[in-house]
Amino acid sequence: EAECRSVTLAVDEALTNIIRHAYQGQRGRPIQLSCRYLGPAAPGRPQARLEFVLVDRGRGVDPAELRGRPLDEVRPGGLGTHFIREIMDEIEYERRGDCNWLRLVKYLTKQKSSETSGGG
Repeated sequence: EAECRSVTLAVDEALTNIIRHAYQGQRGRPIQLSCRYLGPAAPGRPQARLEFVLVDRGRGVDPAELRGRPLDEVRPGGLGTHFIREIMDEIEYERRGDCNWLRLVKYLTKQKSSETSGGG
């Protein structure tokens, strides 16, 4: 449950950053969000993963901005990138034509079932 809340926070922060920075606060602009489950089938990928891809047509982003800043240099309201980097396991940003593509991946941890955790 905590992992679910963390992933929700990271995706929410990414959406907020698109609205604030790529669209500069303009309302009614399109954002495409897709989510898919990626099983552990690939060699070298023992864990299942969730992949989120966010696509917008806002202004481009300097990839250096996505790296975040040291916490002592962060402005109020500027922790979104920090949270995303702390929560997600893979982050990729790319400008394709007139679109920004942000790919976020979270490796899924195995959950104990109620039987193995003594919950009956």
